Amino acid sequence: MFGEKIGGEKEKVKILVVGLAMTAMMMMAISTTSAVVDYKIDGNLSEWGVIPFVDWVPDSETAAYITEDYNGTNPSERPLGGEAYDIEAMYFDSNGTDAFFAVVTSFRYTGDLGIDLNNDGVCEYGIVTRPLRPNYGTVYKDPIWSKPTHPGEASGIIKDGTVVGIAELKQVQIDSDPGWKPNIPNHIIEISVKRSVLGNPTEGQLSKILLTMWCGNDEIVLGLKWTEEIPEFSTIVMPITATIGLFYFFRSKRRKSENS
Repeated sequence: MFGEKIGGEKEKVKILVVGLAMTAMMMMAISTTSAVVDYKIDGNLSEWGVIPFVDWVPDSETAAYITEDYNGTNPSERPLGGEAYDIEAMYFDSNGTDAFFAVVTSFRYTGDLGIDLNNDGVCEYGIVTRPLRPNYGTVYKDPIWSKPTHPGEASGIIKDGTVVGIAELKQVQIDSDPGWKPNIPNHIIEISVKRSVLGNPTEGQLSKILLTMWCGNDEIVLGLKWTEEIPEFSTIVMPITATIGLFYFFRSKRRKSENS
């Protein structure tokens, strides 16, 4: 009887040790992957880890970004008209349910955001991001575009299309680029929209997003890859630990049955 009790205690210790070991391994595995992303749409890029004109690089490993901060050395190229019409940077990130976009621009009256979901040169979706429009924030499928005066790769302003949803959108004015005289204020546009509204893009799907100024003075194009949300730690560890525990429990019962 005493020996059986000791044996039972040993099996419990084994289960605990293995469970803790698996938990530690899962914590190490999760720590090597990118964290679940979720941004507050407030026109502040601090959650992205971005300080405009100081640090353009986002913190998230899954974020895509491009910077085109005009420095005054390309008067014959975009931005036409110089710093006052410069789109400085564009950002994208996603999780399992939402897509997040951010833009830093000198000229607040941008065109609308185009989303080339299949990276085939056609914007299957578009979001109205130009302020003061009655359909501000509206998401369109198969949008019909009004081309800018100075056409480029980006598409311009959405004239029509099939309404499929509404994006959460915030635009905030920030300080000018350091060193520019006269001071030209900049603007942050931050956007969130459900992936389901955008046709449920799959994990790893290649796409690009495009934005131009109203008249086409500047444009910006960002290639990206969609990512998925990482499951919560507990939802991964608990089933594994439970499975290990059941394995040792039944193995212990089998051994006792064989020895009886």
